[in-house]
Amino acid sequence: MSDVSSPLDQARSLANFYLSLTERAKPFHTAWNEVKASTTSGSWTLHEVGSYFHQLILLKEVMDRFVSAGGVADPKPAFFDQLAMSHIDSDLGFRARRCYQAALLLHPNQAETLYNLAILDLHDGLSELAFSAFERVVELEPSRRCPPQAHLRANALWNMALILDGSGRSEDAAIAFSRTLQLLGNFGVQHRVWADWLRQHGRSAEAIEQYHLLMSYSHRYAPELLLPDLRSEERAARDECGGLLDPFSITPVKQMPDGGQIVYHALLYFKVPPGMDYNDPAILATAIRTAGLFGRLRSFLFNRGGLSSTSVSCAFSLEALTTPDVDATPPSIRRAIS
Repeated sequence: MSDVSSPLDQARSLANFYLSLTERAKPFHTAWNEVKASTTSGSWTLHEVGSYFHQLILLKEVMDRFVSAGGVADPKPAFFDQLAMSHIDSDLGFRARRCYQAALLLHPNQAETLYNLAILDLHDGLSELAFSAFERVVELEPSRRCPPQAHLRANALWNMALILDGSGRSEDAAIAFSRTLQLLGNFGVQHRVWADWLRQHGRSAEAIEQYHLLMSYSHRYAPELLLPDLRSEERAARDECGGLLDPFSITPVKQMPDGGQIVYHALLYFKVPPGMDYNDPAILATAIRTAGLFGRLRSFLFNRGGLSSTSVSCAFSLEALTTPDVDATPPSIRRAIS
């Protein structure tokens, strides 16, 4: 995925690669509807990875301010060394953005991901893109996995109000603020923004009412920091130390006794025989073009039991490539073919 430059190009490349695998299941009509569930699982995995990089952006900004407030003799926080060791100390926004965009290519109406991308756009000064995304979030229904404290629509409307007010559209901003508070009566410490707005625009009686609302404690959660309640097959892959694996990279995860290598890439695990270059995406792509790809649909392990040991194998889980008899079928697919 490194041969294209923009986040969206890389997102399209990964999404197309992944979708080409699920498209292979179309002839198996009994399982096809459930196989499509793997697309949704993939979109949530990408959402989690994007959220991870997004949170690192915010944490790095906090740590940068902390360091700038210190003295020359103060030690450098270990946080920066850990980032450098993980090789993700730069381009965090790029990494988060391509994950969100790939997730939306797989699942265009995933409101939580769309909201996070809008927040990232706002952070990067892309107010018009952010506003359009927030508008869509308001129209969409959050998933059942969305934490109730996220208040996705209310937060989207609040951000729309701030963008409108910042662009001089005061009356439209007032409408958006009002719509927010119809969904969420108190907006935490940020509620003062609306009270101050009313005071500045000569609406003193309404401002006093809003200031009174501020007297009682209320806490606002940032939705972009809240991870949805994901199922096990939707969670991001991790290495032996618990580190998160980036689906846009080709990451070696296990060497086999015969010298072959298992790598993680594009939400899937690939077993590459000895002598093949596992860093070459074209080599990995042969796993989806080989005859008999779904020779054992029951395990949803591409080419298991149907191809020679010189072929690239592909599976949703590491276990399926390392344990011969394991049934590593995602639960949604297992229900369809049992």
